[in-house]
Amino acid sequence: MAALFSDSATAALTADQVEDAAQAWLLDGEFRQFSKTTLNERRWVMRRFVDYLKTGELVADSTAIKRFLSAMAVKRDGGNKKPVTNWGYFRDLKAFFNWCAASDEVKITQSPMASLKGPIVRQETVNPLTIEEMAALVEASRHDRHHERDHAIVLLMLDSGLRTSELCNLRVSDVDLNTRQVLVRMGKGNKARTVCIGAKTTKAVWAYLKYFPAEKNEYLFRSERGNDAGAPLTRSGVLRIIATLGKAAGIQRNCYGHLLRHSFAISFLRNGANPFSLQMQLGHSGLAMTRRYAAVAEADLQAAHRLASPVDHLMRK
Repeated sequence: MAALFSDSATAALTADQVEDAAQAWLLDGEFRQFSKTTLNERRWVMRRFVDYLKTGELVADSTAIKRFLSAMAVKRDGGNKKPVTNWGYFRDLKAFFNWCAASDEVKITQSPMASLKGPIVRQETVNPLTIEEMAALVEASRHDRHHERDHAIVLLMLDSGLRTSELCNLRVSDVDLNTRQVLVRMGKGNKARTVCIGAKTTKAVWAYLKYFPAEKNEYLFRSERGNDAGAPLTRSGVLRIIATLGKAAGIQRNCYGHLLRHSFAISFLRNGANPFSLQMQLGHSGLAMTRRYAAVAEADLQAAHRLASPVDHLMRK
């Protein structure tokens, strides 16, 4: 690929130059073996950034980048996206322009984002599904059109804390029904781990495979649509399933993959597991997020003790 600017270039990249550079950047990511999820997210952001530039912005300078990020922060219905989502867009663009500034293929003197600060991300409150909501979601999964598959999906996510992308990448051979263990080959950061599941979840996966048998090297959860039959369910496909089941269950909030992951984590601790076991199950590299789950579980314990303290009840006057 020819250099887009000479060595002395100071101009910002045009839309077409960003498009060419993005292709080289993504190719470099594939060569460096970034995860499929990371590459897909970056590809999605760059496609929208290029489209935005082509609709009116002349060059990708800091002003255009701020306008783009501001536009991306707004949902189609007029609401605002979560700050952590906006941070993801900012992070991907910053990584792209840093690569451009350091690359021999794209010549700009420095990133136009060098002086830009990212959006503020405040710690999100962990608000898991209640026991009643989880039971309603499981019950709804028993009665939908693809109940064998969807029941197995819901139980597997609630019983293991798998990320949605991890669920989509599972192969039949990754699930050991005898030992009740699931091998996650492509966790966050391409790190592999083994998670455990319970007897009822194992039975649900067994029932699904009985109705929809597959070879060991095939994906566990597969599409049944036309030309895509046999292809793995996509992340967006699984999220649609969970959202639909949430509405069918009468849950008065949006249901999504990470909500099930949160709900698993809190229930796991409430039922007596220790934070280190949870960290291994979830695939966290550190204990920061695990401590947040532990704090919620501890608050539950404190509230329960205030209501049911044996001594307080014994010595009431």
